[in-house]
Amino acid sequence: MRSLLGLIVGVVIGVGAFWVYMTYTIASPDDPGWVAINSRLPGAAREWSCKLVKNRLKPLGPAPIGCEEHWG
Repeated sequence: MRSLLGLIVGVVIGVGAFWVYMTYTIASPDDPGWVAINSRLPGAAREWSCKLVKNRLKPLGPAPIGCEEHWG
């Protein structure tokens, strides 16, 4: 049971670290890995990530999936 909990915590930390890394390094707001994680996050985390990506990349196109309400 303890090893299963450790595995779950490790996966959550790994996915979270990957999402933060992608938020700071993606070259396009339509990156499929970032969109897949970001579109499933709670509102506050998604809002932070969408605003950071928009300010960093200054995209002219439509908002990526999950960022529609934070893009305009």
